[in-house]
Amino acid sequence: MRKLNKLILTTLSYTACLLFVLCSKTLASEATSSDALSIIQDDPILNWTKLPTKEDVSVNKAWSIEFTKPISKESLSNYSIYVKDDKYNIVDTNFQQSEDGQTINIFPTSNYFPGHSYSLYVTNRVKSTSNQSLYNPAYMNFTINVDAIKVDNTYNNQNIKLKKGDILELTLPENYDGGYSWQFKPSLDNGMFKIIDDIFIAPDVPPNVIGGVGKRRWLIQAIGTGSTSINLEESRPWDSKSTLSNFNLTVTVK
Repeated sequence: MRKLNKLILTTLSYTACLLFVLCSKTLASEATSSDALSIIQDDPILNWTKLPTKEDVSVNKAWSIEFTKPISKESLSNYSIYVKDDKYNIVDTNFQQSEDGQTINIFPTSNYFPGHSYSLYVTNRVKSTSNQSLYNPAYMNFTINVDAIKVDNTYNNQNIKLKKGDILELTLPENYDGGYSWQFKPSLDNGMFKIIDDIFIAPDVPPNVIGGVGKRRWLIQAIGTGSTSINLEESRPWDSKSTLSNFNLTVTVK
């Protein structure tokens, strides 16, 4: 049987101390974001391999990508391996290559934003030193950790307790592509809470798939004390009879 001779991504993981980078060299991404966007615009049609989603990773996380063959450093750029934020912008990153050339570490030039989601793409523009392209491009979604009390739709109609100054991370599924969105009804009690961030997390689907259920995430800080309710309604804003779901949470802040 003839042995397959392909460049394959073998693992994608996080290494806290970059164990594979003895005598390594850090490589800056040379392409600008606008250059990268013009090059990657056709990437959704690629036959992507989905890797498991990683939740609550650190703000400065470095990803370690291992290949079956040494990678040409000339093929490393922010349009061959790149990260997109939740507004589909290219994130500035740097690369670090191991001495044997088979492991690439990618890390942001500045911290990721807490609570937000990102996607890492490894395309077939990655080439080996023998000029072979990556056989299967791969992507992975990940979210950034927040030092917060985490609440999701399983807390509907429940009670929780917070301390003044605590941050509540509230995440609910949202049928955004159907025109639905979450609204506070009644409005959030501004004497007790302050919204720090309002984030949409896109559906966890391949780049070549359109639609699906995403998530809406709020980072809400407790600024006052007392007891109140957080009430949300998912509906189409222009249709008063389109309510899809409700979420109610009773919160006591001390």
